[in-house]
Amino acid sequence: KVTDMGTMFAGSKATTIDLRSFDTSNVTSLWDFLSYSNVTEIDMSGFDTSKVTEMIQMFDGSKLKEIDVSNFDFANVSRFDSIFRDTTATKLYVLNQEMADKLSQYNLPSTLEVVIK
Repeated sequence: KVTDMGTMFAGSKATTIDLRSFDTSNVTSLWDFLSYSNVTEIDMSGFDTSKVTEMIQMFDGSKLKEIDVSNFDFANVSRFDSIFRDTTATKLYVLNQEMADKLSQYNLPSTLEVVIK
């Protein structure tokens, strides 16, 4: 079973990626997962992030239009360094104010609007 999805799509030239069939239940690292990729749309609603401990630079420099992490479980994540640095996304969807506050500690780009679902 896959535990490390770090750099999986980093620098990818693809503009869309279908992740609906990905089993992420044992993943512990999403470090640089989509960093500097050309992906503009992605559905991560099925992601199980309950075992993830690091999301460092996960969306760093990504070309996503919007990022929806409202279904993410951040309970075990201890490293978020530069998670949204240099992203071109304009909206970040989160589940609640607690999640918004937690992610806001990591220098969100001024162009990224946090929206509570």
